[in-house]
Amino acid sequence: MPTLGFLTNLSKTPPNNLIVNALCKIPANICKLICTLKLFVYLCIIISLIFTKIKKMDLIKIDNKEENSAVNGRELHNFLESRQEFSKWIHSRIKDYDFKEGVDYVKVSTGFSIGRRKKEFSLSIAMAKELAMLEGNEKGKQARKYFIKVEEEFKKQHTIKPLSQLELMQESIKALIEQDKRISEQGKKIEEQDKRLISIEEKANKQEKELKPKADYYDKILDSTGLLTTGNVASEFGIKAQGLNQYLQAKGVQYKEGKSWVLKKIYLDKGLGRQITETFTNKKTGKDFSENRLKWTQKGKEFIINLKRNGIDPYNEKNNLAHQIKKIQGVNINVEVNVNTSQFGEAECKNCGTVFTKKVHNQKYCKSMCRLEFNDK
Repeated sequence: MPTLGFLTNLSKTPPNNLIVNALCKIPANICKLICTLKLFVYLCIIISLIFTKIKKMDLIKIDNKEENSAVNGRELHNFLESRQEFSKWIHSRIKDYDFKEGVDYVKVSTGFSIGRRKKEFSLSIAMAKELAMLEGNEKGKQARKYFIKVEEEFKKQHTIKPLSQLELMQESIKALIEQDKRISEQGKKIEEQDKRLISIEEKANKQEKELKPKADYYDKILDSTGLLTTGNVASEFGIKAQGLNQYLQAKGVQYKEGKSWVLKKIYLDKGLGRQITETFTNKKTGKDFSENRLKWTQKGKEFIINLKRNGIDPYNEKNNLAHQIKKIQGVNINVEVNVNTSQFGEAECKNCGTVFTKKVHNQKYCKSMCRLEFNDK
């Protein structure tokens, strides 16, 4: 039979030749598939080894391996393989062992689960270590040892290594160099400021030199010892001394004491004039007699000119032209109110043009000051 013949032939063929012949009869596609499967198995083994190594290196994930490290409570619960539900497990541990929120753990909301907000517990290393110890199984021991190791590594990383004598000297030299740089920079800034101040001072001195002759000349004129009589000043306006004296009296600048004119208190210390004692001889009797007379400085002359021509009095606001205008406006209002009660009627002032209520039949000026000013004109 053919079958027996085939078996007879196989029994006579060496084993190695049988395997080679069998492989040669397998299609090429199947060979490729077998090779691919082998590669996939090897890759899975390698990945498994890598994950095992990583798991050994980082047994439980710790966020921020620093002083304020945090362990995810749910991950710790899964690692410890506790049979109790996580929520009941964590709440019972907190209640039984008096863990404090904000000190030992922090609650964190991380979205929704089955219609409710899911809460995670971020644990301190100390609390995680204590929970692992309380679990009382092999996993708890592993976790506790792992947390102790993490703490030791953290302490090693943050332990300050004492500097050698040479290193201390190097640090001191660096600090001195930095300090010298800062001092040098500050010195440059101070020099620049000094240069600016010197420039400003030079400009100020230059301006002072330019202005000083003018100021000295002006002060020399104003403070001149050459005193002027009232008649000398009155000649500037083409009037007599008597008219000017009456004008200054009306303005409240001076008053008469006996036979002499005296400046009022507000003008005494302004350098406008001085009381000079002069000696005269009586023509009839031939006897000498003395009189105090008010004489004006150049400053006083300027004051009188400004007062009379421009209506400016720097020492008494009431004599200023603006004040006089307000006062005149006030007089007009009073006139309007009392016009019907006057028995002499109204008139227009010949000097300032103000309409006023006459107190007497022949009154031509609204007040005595206007009469004096009109006469002076």
